[in-house]
Amino acid sequence: MSVEIKGVPELTRQLERKYGKAAMRIKEDRALEKASDYFVDTLKGEFESFKDTGASIDEMKRTEPYTKAT
Repeated sequence: MSVEIKGVPELTRQLERKYGKAAMRIKEDRALEKASDYFVDTLKGEFESFKDTGASIDEMKRTEPYTKAT
């Protein structure tokens, strides 16, 4: 099963026009932080089942959101 979402670029442009690029970047970063916190917590829980010293779990962390220039 697949899902196709149309109109995302246009929606992004409209939101940036309404709120500004800087405000949208802040909102995007906040959403990324919450999502990555959830992901890391879930991943740590999955690693619990086969941990030895726990070092792998202790090393899991998230960084602040950033844009990588290509």
